[in-house]
Amino acid sequence: MDPTPSRRRFLGAVGVAAIAPAWAAGSRVATATAVDVPDCDTLPSASTPSNATHSDSCTVTDEDGTVRRRIEAEADGDEVELVFDENGTLRRREEEFADGEELLLEFDENGTLRRREEVEPDGDEERQIFDANGTLRQRVEEEADGDESLREYDANGTLRFSHDEDADGDTTERFFDVNGTLVDVQRDDD
Repeated sequence: MDPTPSRRRFLGAVGVAAIAPAWAAGSRVATATAVDVPDCDTLPSASTPSNATHSDSCTVTDEDGTVRRRIEAEADGDEVELVFDENGTLRRREEEFADGEELLLEFDENGTLRRREEVEPDGDEERQIFDANGTLRQRVEEEADGDESLREYDANGTLRFSHDEDADGDTTERFFDVNGTLVDVQRDDD
């Protein structure tokens, strides 16, 4: 599986191909403008030879020296990108593994995890949304075979609703009370 198309979903227009030119001579630290966070266009190609035993990284700072972006490419093909805001707070972490697995974590200005997305090599996907306290509020799973599930949680992290749909379109919805106890089940054939 070529992970680049789904990675572009996370990165927008900036994917592995956009940051793949060979290392430029000299400094491995680029300077960004105070507003902009440019790409590390000096990052080595993602097609590092399998016999390579090194890793490379690129760090982008703003004019004040605050780190805004860091990309690390490991010899085994794994790649990690960290994006920081103007205060140096981690706002996004993206990981792309050699086996095709991808992971995206997004954080708010306080460093609290707000969103997590994972794409497995087999095509299964999972998305999680967290509130400002870091409590899981929603989880969506989409399997490569077409099955989908949605789970919604209250502010205490208690499961309140679930919706499952199989590849044939058959659905089951489950409703839970404030304690997480199942109170009702509805199927599309009821």
